[in-house]
Amino acid sequence: MLTTIEGTLEGRLRPVLGQSIKFFPSGRTDAGVSAKGQIALFSAMLAPQCISGLTKNEKLQLPASAVRFEVQNDLVSIETLHKFFNDALPETIRFKEIKLVSNKFDAMANLWKQYRYTLPSEPIQLTNFCEFLASCDHMTEIKQDRKVVDTHFNIEAMKEAAQHFVGTHDFGAFQSKGGRKSTVRTVFDCRIESKKQRGNDVISIVVIGDGFLYNMVRIMTGTLCLVGREIIKAEHIPMIMASRDRRHAGPTAWANGLCLEHVEYEIPW
Repeated sequence: MLTTIEGTLEGRLRPVLGQSIKFFPSGRTDAGVSAKGQIALFSAMLAPQCISGLTKNEKLQLPASAVRFEVQNDLVSIETLHKFFNDALPETIRFKEIKLVSNKFDAMANLWKQYRYTLPSEPIQLTNFCEFLASCDHMTEIKQDRKVVDTHFNIEAMKEAAQHFVGTHDFGAFQSKGGRKSTVRTVFDCRIESKKQRGNDVISIVVIGDGFLYNMVRIMTGTLCLVGREIIKAEHIPMIMASRDRRHAGPTAWANGLCLEHVEYEIPW
């Protein structure tokens, strides 16, 4: 059976709360993709204390730290509940914060999300990644054959190519099968970042948008990497986008390089 973050949360926290709970995340990620800024909503019958007799406005102004919840016949603060949750979870899953929200809050009704794809930086992994890019069978009409004799990426070309993604476009060519019917999305920012870390060049692709199709960021990454490897050119991006054909875009980059960094909402939750 496939182990998921959602399943682990619901399974591990059930005995903590003494009841079954269901998590509703801001969106789902592919297997192997990590998240540092995922938002998930859950509701539980915890009989909050210290709020009886208060008006709705007074309840909204009451700091969460003043509320006590009945958990397994004990009254605990939200800070203690936070600790209980993390103690029950494996070290790879952490709650950064727990907040009380209105029952009208919808985790999926977000304004934008930020993803970061970090390319492999260790020599062996980077060489394998470059071989993966060189072996892709996409874009046979425009790609240039390149043997993996080095692991250099043309950062300036990638930056030029990334700007073609910014704006409202039809990203049908950057969606894997089984995606959504409407393929129009708005990308607010797409940028390339590069830095030195432990003697290695670390290249990241940051994408901010109002929504993403299935595998969209990973396919954008694979395409930008082909530009960086000079297998295709930056000027090919608009042509690929206009085709709306998945076969014309680059390969789907490996899942383990992608991370959901932030989810933004209209009203601070």
